[in-house]
Amino acid sequence: MGPTLGEQEHDILTAVWQLGTCTVRQVYERVGAPRGLAYTTISTVLDRLHKKGFLSRERDGKTLVYRAAKREGSVEQSRMRTLVDRIFGADPEPAVARLVDAVETYDPALLDRLAKEIAARRRTRRGS
Repeated sequence: MGPTLGEQEHDILTAVWQLGTCTVRQVYERVGAPRGLAYTTISTVLDRLHKKGFLSRERDGKTLVYRAAKREGSVEQSRMRTLVDRIFGADPEPAVARLVDAVETYDPALLDRLAKEIAARRRTRRGS
């Protein structure tokens, strides 16, 4: 498993995904200012995300320009695996069973859509 993300790191990485190519100032305006975070906090978190390999950066004069180095889907999938491992250990079956129960209560039609997605993925895997 790769490096993990704290909630603040995840929120800032999400802003970078939304912005595409961005500066510390742009991320600060999107995430920092509305939450009362200091500009330096945003700068520090962006640097940490760069060191962890989630962001790439380059200089444009004196300004650092950041962009995502990892796709959102792969990061979210990794976060989900980490969460399941933390809560249920190596066996995800109990987590999935509880999730199915929750989904059925929340939105029964979603269960049907998920079943179709599972079937489609199985067909794709068999065709590979």
